[in-house]
Amino acid sequence: MRILRLILAISLALILGSESLAQERAAPASPPQQPAEEGTVAKEWFGSGLPWWEWSRLTGNWGGLRMSLEDAGVTIKGSSILDVSRVARGGIRNRWILRDLLDLQVSFDLQRLLGFELGTLSARYYSFFGRDASTDVGDIQAFDNIDANRQRHQLAEFWYEQKLFNKIFRLKVGKVDANTEFAFVENGAEFVNSPMGYSPTIRGFASYPDP
Repeated sequence: MRILRLILAISLALILGSESLAQERAAPASPPQQPAEEGTVAKEWFGSGLPWWEWSRLTGNWGGLRMSLEDAGVTIKGSSILDVSRVARGGIRNRWILRDLLDLQVSFDLQRLLGFELGTLSARYYSFFGRDASTDVGDIQAFDNIDANRQRHQLAEFWYEQKLFNKIFRLKVGKVDANTEFAFVENGAEFVNSPMGYSPTIRGFASYPDP
């Protein structure tokens, strides 16, 4: 116990000392940076000479194609999440579990795309591979927020949204994940453990992994 307290004290002293030193050496605040020029963003692609770690997005701007699509009203987004876990003690089983979720979404701003007073059309695709860790843990609220009871490749969401009366009201029709509309906790989105993101009272709603 004394060794642990000593380690914590030394760590705290190092952190505070490094922060104080950094504040002393901190340069005057620089003026806010201007948005990157279109020419620079257009170069965010392979063969452009701009290193990939300097791109504004992970897959770059596709040589200007992504910017052209977004200007026209078409937005493409995606992510791939890989989680690994193991029950260290207790639970039902002690084994390693790996799971992966591929999440792709394309949205069409119909007003910009067609020039009419229309809303947004969106489609979303899920591809999940792996096991459900809750079967090893024995919990009822999903151990990991990407866990699913089986592998799946599906059209997860497909909906149309229209804003009415100067955007005071919003009408959304189609295949929708209820958790994104009625029980989403924005500050809990970065947590791996799903109870931070939704309440067990939405059990039975049309939500992930079967919107």
